[in-house]
Amino acid sequence: MDSNDPIALAAASLQRGHAEEALRLLASVLARQPGLVPALGLQANAALLAGQPALAVQALRRLLALQPAQPALRRVLSQALNRLGSEARRARRTEEAERAFAEALEHWDGNTEARFNLALGFMSSRRHREALPHWQRLHAQAPADPEVAIELASALALAAKFRQARELLAGMEMPGDLPDALRIRQVEALLVAGDAPGAERAAGFLARKDGPHLAGPLASLAEKFAHAGASVPARALYRHAAALRGDGAAAPGLRDLIASRLALPAIVIDASDIAVARKQFVQGMEDLHSQLDHERLGRCERSLAQLAWSNFFLAYHGENDLALQSSWGDLLSQLAARLCPPLPRPARRADATGQARIALVSSCFRECTAGAYFGSWPRLLAELGHEVHVFQLGPHFDATTAAIGQAPAMLHRIEGGADELAGALAEAACDLIIYPELGMDARLLPVAALRLAPRQACAWGHPVTSGLPTMDGCFSCADMEPADAQAHYRERLHLLPGLGTRYRVPTLPPAAGRAELGLPDDVPLYLLPHSLFKLHPDNDAVFAAIAAADRDGVLVLFEGEGEAMRAPFLARLGAALRAAGADPDRQLLVLPMMDRERFLQVNQACDVMVDSLYWSGGNTSLDALLSGLPIVTRPGLTMRARQSMAMLRRIGLDELVVATPDELVARALAVARDPGYRARLSQHIRDHLDVLFDSSGLRDALAAHIDALLVRP
Repeated sequence: MDSNDPIALAAASLQRGHAEEALRLLASVLARQPGLVPALGLQANAALLAGQPALAVQALRRLLALQPAQPALRRVLSQALNRLGSEARRARRTEEAERAFAEALEHWDGNTEARFNLALGFMSSRRHREALPHWQRLHAQAPADPEVAIELASALALAAKFRQARELLAGMEMPGDLPDALRIRQVEALLVAGDAPGAERAAGFLARKDGPHLAGPLASLAEKFAHAGASVPARALYRHAAALRGDGAAAPGLRDLIASRLALPAIVIDASDIAVARKQFVQGMEDLHSQLDHERLGRCERSLAQLAWSNFFLAYHGENDLALQSSWGDLLSQLAARLCPPLPRPARRADATGQARIALVSSCFRECTAGAYFGSWPRLLAELGHEVHVFQLGPHFDATTAAIGQAPAMLHRIEGGADELAGALAEAACDLIIYPELGMDARLLPVAALRLAPRQACAWGHPVTSGLPTMDGCFSCADMEPADAQAHYRERLHLLPGLGTRYRVPTLPPAAGRAELGLPDDVPLYLLPHSLFKLHPDNDAVFAAIAAADRDGVLVLFEGEGEAMRAPFLARLGAALRAAGADPDRQLLVLPMMDRERFLQVNQACDVMVDSLYWSGGNTSLDALLSGLPIVTRPGLTMRARQSMAMLRRIGLDELVVATPDELVARALAVARDPGYRARLSQHIRDHLDVLFDSSGLRDALAAHIDALLVRP
């Protein structure tokens, strides 16, 4: 070896395993001769050995440019790109990772590791249709690989190919010693495919295992069983998760114990399912009231994370939930007082100006539905002369959060959970705390169950009574509430005019063609934009009657967030359509989740929105009207079933508000089938949007209600 030859010295260093030394020597060579092939080859090898895939890719690209007719070189570059993509994925740079995996396949189509990683990336970003062909190819190459089979089945199910997914999973011989992580994915795939009994059998392997590390995954699986409507295995898994955490000895084990008694199905088949679920909820409440005594709680870790659970799906049964919510609210308040860690006790401040300190507390002060509703409230309250503090519970903070927190409001970013939030609120010593929604983010509930300010209130972000004895008032919209509204709330109602807010109206995007949106041309499109769990079984007859009467018509739905909800919901709705003589295979179209701009374009492309019977559209109805899309609605007995009615009446379209489900069917058909009628309705909507979003009376009404709330009884 020539002791003066840096390339030879670099090669020797690399042979001894001293990659960093080799890279240092090669850097000086390539600075003088950037196209020196031997140096580039050594640099690529040394960079891979040193764990620097980006440098390896750079060197290999240079080599390939100098020697393009080298298939072996392309393979090495493909492998280096796969490593680069893996590094980016670990650092959560998902777009960079996807580009690297895709380029790896461009250079070597047979790189199975890169294909697997690309498909996994598509799945994690909810692009299962793009993942599907990659899983199909990988499965064809390795049909006995259980991981590939499970992922393929999941992708098939997410593409609504439920039967194929079930057949694939049923035909696979899964080993009994399948790793826990893979077993969990098997259970999830079975649930998404609509095979809850098979998922329960597979979950049995996990339920027989011990170890605190399994508690979180088991609780997560339990939630997915509940999403699929399988309450019995959901409660059993929650019970096992709680036991693994000592039934609350370690947080959040008590939360899992509570869920094991109170878990509710997201998708129900009929009214009898609802009756059973509510009866079990009542029994579970009785069990918890008797079991969680002072001695039992003394063995539990003091943390509000123990209570971060929500009976969210109760509100979608279409009934008055005051009694059930109040029973739960009483128990939650007792538990929160017992399990809350010690809180700061600042001295009460004296304010000679009479200015009230008001806190707005949520995780919704960001780009989301509730954020669009309540993002204007900090400035509104400040305009009324109050000192306003916004507490945004993470982990989501965005530009909307920053804008909301600009003067005159003070923004508090809460990075931790309920314990940190409760401490921050106690320290702030506010006169009034307002929770825009209670129910959607379970972490807020135990905080709201504490008395952290002399006066506390909630609003209609989740439009049902909180049931909490610590809430003194509830803000709602006067036009949306029935005459007997107060009978639905534990809190005293404070009714606001119009939409109850200065709504942040989005810019309407340019219209897009139906083909571009994945919609069929030249057929009536009936938009059903609600989350699947909001669609009570009584809606099925309405949708089926529309499809049976209009055999060319297509019902347009969205996948929604809960993947395990789709198969049981579509099976239920599909059965109703078949029973009515309609064709669910042709007349049901389920669109993937999309951003709001695309969602508005879908609204513009449809003919009519058919409202849900017991949970009418809120933000979805506003988006429809903003798009000029007529809505037909049958108002119900509670505020949450009357939002679309109030919006339509506000803009003078009482003709779209009907009294019975049969009239709902008839009016939807009339709008969809008559282009002239529909055009007149759309123009009327556009001409009256300023009336819909008018908030001129809001400030004075809000001021009066805040003043009333601040007066202690």
